[in-house]
Amino acid sequence: MRSVFTFLLCCSFSLLQAQLIDCRPRICMINYHYHDDNQPNTDMTTIKAIRPDILIDNTPHGFWGEINGFVGCNPNEYTPLGIEVYSYISGGWEGTHHQGGADTSDLTVNLSRIQGIKNDGATGVFLDEVSGFPGQNAKQYISEIYNKCQQLNLKLILNPGVQSFDPWLLTQCDYVLTDEHYTGTRPPTASELPFLNRVLVVAQNITNAPAAVNITLGARNHGFGFSYACTEYITIPSWIAAYEAQIAQSPVTPVITNNGGILSSSADYGNQWYHDVSGRLSGEVNKTFTPSVAGIYYAVVTLDGCESDTSNKIQVPSTSVASPGVNTVLEIYPNPAGNYFLVSIPGMKEQQVYLDIYNQTGQLVKEIGAVGQGQAIMIDDLNSGVYYVVLSDENGVLKTGKVLVSR
Repeated sequence: MRSVFTFLLCCSFSLLQAQLIDCRPRICMINYHYHDDNQPNTDMTTIKAIRPDILIDNTPHGFWGEINGFVGCNPNEYTPLGIEVYSYISGGWEGTHHQGGADTSDLTVNLSRIQGIKNDGATGVFLDEVSGFPGQNAKQYISEIYNKCQQLNLKLILNPGVQSFDPWLLTQCDYVLTDEHYTGTRPPTASELPFLNRVLVVAQNITNAPAAVNITLGARNHGFGFSYACTEYITIPSWIAAYEAQIAQSPVTPVITNNGGILSSSADYGNQWYHDVSGRLSGEVNKTFTPSVAGIYYAVVTLDGCESDTSNKIQVPSTSVASPGVNTVLEIYPNPAGNYFLVSIPGMKEQQVYLDIYNQTGQLVKEIGAVGQGQAIMIDDLNSGVYYVVLSDENGVLKTGKVLVSR
């Protein structure tokens, strides 16, 4: 083959992307308004229309359901729609603080509530008022709650409500709510980062849909698993339908750049790198990627199961693709070069070889064609800067090197 680079430049490639019809971030909706789902009501109708991924609400046997006379959210109205329903109980800083009654955070009473929540048909339990760095007694309390949930095949959300917390908490729950005042702007903390897909962030005192949209999309773009923004937890915002409609957006299309052979994506999370010939590069999901073979590279961001459009594409010469037994480093002299340079091809078999020159973004800027030993490569038409020099034969790339053009 003439050159893998020439072949690639002559061909066009497209990525067929599967976009979700309802492409939106994952939502953890909190609703503490008393609504008796034994009969039709506005809250139930609205929740079903929005279809949050997680609904934190008041089942009859949760703490607030008890106060409301053992009526409230009926999980069987929502779980068939794919909504996970969690019922509220209070940890009260693991039994040291009481809110609304002496039995609020009593362990024995809470374990009984968990059994009732199971009977209600809920997905799991929302344990409020949990310490970010619990002591030994507090850990025992949390473990008792978690063990009970596991026995009953229930999930558990812990709410320390802080950005810095003991990672032990994540061994005792399925999700953790870390921030009830998230603004959509901050990246994950060191505590949150290892568990992002299990982190919930929410915001109160939001008075309009555009502000809520910015918070939710910001949370998704920073990699947080679930988010929600609302006026208050007691009622569902009047603008909830507008909010839901506006967050149905694909992730922002990434822009990739080449910095000395290391590719970097503008997206911090959700990256997947692709090679034009090999396709999806398994395990290459970080913000940066160092290519090892020649070709055109691009990235796609996937968040909440939804893909962005394809990034811009960058062509990269490789320093690691060579014929067996051949040194891959191309000797170039003089270097820096002025109007010309020469290449050394010692020890190579008698064969026709070709030379191409690429700029730092991987674009082909000069196709020299067939070259021989000691031939002067004229570059008087190139601007000053760093260039890649690629030597290839009919089988592919043999050697690559860099030359600094300086005048």
